[in-house]
Amino acid sequence: MDRLSLPWRVEPCPPRKAAGLPVLAAVLALAACTREPNRVETDVQSIKDRTVPRSGRLIPGGSRRDAQTLRVSWDVEAEVSWSDYGAWVETRLPEYRLVSRDADTLCFGRTLEGDAYSVTFKRSPRQGLLLVQVSFGAVPF
Repeated sequence: MDRLSLPWRVEPCPPRKAAGLPVLAAVLALAACTREPNRVETDVQSIKDRTVPRSGRLIPGGSRRDAQTLRVSWDVEAEVSWSDYGAWVETRLPEYRLVSRDADTLCFGRTLEGDAYSVTFKRSPRQGLLLVQVSFGAVPF
């Protein structure tokens, strides 16, 4: 007998898509949407951590960002004199250089990969504890 003749045609199955591919795509999309802190945000947090003495406390401030600049500010309250705080903070920011100093202000600067960073410390007049207004700036970041 010759071949069996069937009323339908049998074709090979198309290749199966990997079942894990849609899951992998979803995981990658979620990872891309998860916001990791960038280098500048990490630097700001590091500066905050390094500029509050043990006897002091950080008072949160605000931040302002536009297309070309970032400004972040906070206050430091401490049980030290302004001159002692200034000398101490200079040792805490070795990657910055002291750009200017006067009776009430210290200004540090740094350039890295074409970006300019500044950290300014300004003494606020106040009785009792020392209050220092700190401002971080990055242009462009």
